[in-house]
Amino acid sequence: MSKAYGDSGYAMTVFAQDSRLDVGDRIELGSAELEIACAASEGIGSVSGSAVVVCSEETFERLVGARGYMAVYVVLEKGASEETVDKIRRISGDGVFSNRREEMGEMHGSYWVFRIAAYGFLTIISLITVLNIMNSISMSVSARTRQYGAMRAVGMESRQMTRMIAAEAAAYAVCGMAVGLVLGLALHYLIYEKLIITHFGGAWNVPFAAVGSVALLVFVSCVVAVYAPAKRIGGMVITDVINE
Repeated sequence: MSKAYGDSGYAMTVFAQDSRLDVGDRIELGSAELEIACAASEGIGSVSGSAVVVCSEETFERLVGARGYMAVYVVLEKGASEETVDKIRRISGDGVFSNRREEMGEMHGSYWVFRIAAYGFLTIISLITVLNIMNSISMSVSARTRQYGAMRAVGMESRQMTRMIAAEAAAYAVCGMAVGLVLGLALHYLIYEKLIITHFGGAWNVPFAAVGSVALLVFVSCVVAVYAPAKRIGGMVITDVINE
């Protein structure tokens, strides 16, 4: 962006889906030529379907010869009074005054509705994941109750038995995480590219925070899943375990 500062031959562009300018492209304005130094994913003046070029004030005056052109964008705090808006309207004088609070409020409300719905769906998926992990470990331990009883009969300690169950749970977790990350990140990239980058620009990055959250969820689920079956078998009499 620093290349576009001052009176220079550079400008920047704001990403537009239908009319794209990339870094290094050259545009002609009369007898002058400007090179695109950088591209922003969003910015003032960005309208879908039109190319937006942003240059410094010095470059603008040199190319157009106009002075005094100015646009002021004001963001009000939540709960701002109508009196404040009226004051800004009077200050604008003969300039064009546009109040977009209602429009932005509707957009903000729609954003939060979508966000709540998305995170609610993710919460349901997370609960299903936790229950599925616990159920899988519990069923596996129940199916091998007699084997665990025989091992206890020949001298296996409860701590060693817990480690066996934990190792089995860890194997499930590692394999599931490996497959889930490969398929999940591929799907995440595809969706992000089709829905975000195509319309708003930007670049895809690995969501390390989300991956860490999933890993933590799986780890906690495995700990909880191992604790209950191990405690149940460890507290049973060896003969009862074998007979069961």
